[in-house]
Order: sequence, then structure tokens, then C-alpha cells
Amino acid sequence: MKRILLALAGLAVASSAFGATATLNCTPVAGVGSSVVVQSLFFTQGSGAGSFSCSDAALGAVTLSAVSVSIFTDYTAGNGGASDPNDNSAGFTFSNAATTWAAAQPGAFTSTMNLATNVNLFTIGNLSSQQNTFTNTAAGGLGGTAYVLPTTDAQNGALLGVFSIGAVGNIDAGGFTNGASDARITATFTYTPVTTSSPEPVSMLLFGSGLLAVSLIGRKKLAGKR
Repeated sequence: MKRILLALAGLAVASSAFGATATLNCTPVAGVGSSVVVQSLFFTQGSGAGSFSCSDAALGAVTLSAVSVSIFTDYTAGNGGASDPNDNSAGFTFSNAATTWAAAQPGAFTSTMNLATNVNLFTIGNLSSQQNTFTNTAAGGLGGTAYVLPTTDAQNGALLGVFSIGAVGNIDAGGFTNGASDARITATFTYTPVTTSSPEPVSMLLFGSGLLAVSLIGRKKLAGKR
């Protein structure tokens, strides 16, 4: 009987021990000198401020096991021509002090920045953006370390399913008189759905089968004693 009950318990745990990962767009919120276009925040002429609202609400009731964000930056219509050297640098500063964050990773590199102490990134080029750089400081985009988007940062303390990330656009070099810089953020949640107390049909069938087996074993024992 003990073996049967242990087997049933093992099946119930296995059927509920599933995890999942979902990447959701963080909602841009316009501020001074910025505007929202689809899922991106645009900074007029390269300067402005706004924020991104990230939430796991669309996933329903869940238990989080990991949370990270991915940051994408770009610009359009930098000053000068397409044949100029890379003399325009759109700067971006992202921050969130509501939780603790690991070291930010611009592409394949590990930086000393994190969202709690500000993540400073730069997109450089001429008329069009050419590459992205970081320097671990608030300036120096033209001479920074080149990397491939996105920049990622993970929460490493108490995990939050709802949080906001501040975003500021600035002109690090050159200008964007007829253009704008822009940013977009996604949040990746690793989670386990919270199950309700109502038993699933399969669990009920297994439990009923177990009770039937226990009942038959009990009857055989009673018959043997007689």
C-alpha cells in the first residue's frame, strides 16, 4: 500500500513541476522631450526623458525564478552626411533603484554598470547609426567598446514582477538636429504557474485508481483471515 501511495504522490509532483520563460515588451511612457512610437521611446533631437513600465501581469499568477531586461538603442538622422566619419554619439542612461541588479552585459562584454547605479550606453555613427558602445561612464561614446545589441541586466535580489526603468537621452557628440534617438526594452520572466487547489481530471483518476487498489488489497486480506 505504501508503494502505491508513494507512486501516486510522485506522479502528482511531476505533473505540476513545469517552468516557462516569457519575453514581454516594457511599455514606454513619454516624458519631457520624448514621445512614444509603438513600443519605443523617441527623444526629440537626441535629448529627453521618459520611462518604461515592465510587468508580468499578462502571465497570470506565477512564481518567479529569474527576471532580466534587454535594452535596445538607436538613432535616426544624425548631423552630417553618409560619408562622414562616426562623429555623432547618442547617449542613453537607464536606471532602476527598486531592486538589486547584477552587472549589465553589453553584448558579449561584462561591464561594471548596473541599473541600480545607472547603465550608460551610446549609439554612434554619421548620418545613420553604425554601432553601439559603452565605457562604464556617462561620456565617451565615440571611443568606447563596440558591442552588438542588446544590453542585458538581471535582477539578483528579491525578484520583482512589476517595475519601472527610467530612461534619459542625451547628445554625447555631434547632433541630431533633424532626427531623434530611441530606445526599447523587453523583460524576460522565468516562472512557474501557480496552480489552483482544484484537482485536475488526471490527478483525480490516479487518486481514484489508488483508492480502488487499496480497497481490493484490503478485501483480499480480510478474505484470507476468514
